[in-house]
Amino acid sequence: MKAKTIVLNQEEANILEEFEQLGFSSEEEMVAEAFRLLELELRKKKREDILLEESAILYAEVYEEDLETKELNSFTEDWED
Repeated sequence: MKAKTIVLNQEEANILEEFEQLGFSSEEEMVAEAFRLLELELRKKKREDILLEESAILYAEVYEEDLETKELNSFTEDWED
């Protein structure tokens, strides 16, 4: 296990001091759980960002195809007149 020293603001220190009331056996266990949850949240956000980007690309492709279809239809309509 690697040891690190960090500086906490008063609110963070107060929360950490409540580790037992929050169901943790030690401050270390509480910090480890906080990091685990943070990692899960960051990975979820990254996946959501990737999906959003892929969705935007697909939407742009469909929109472009729709414009092409409209243009073809307008040529066909002009030709039939």
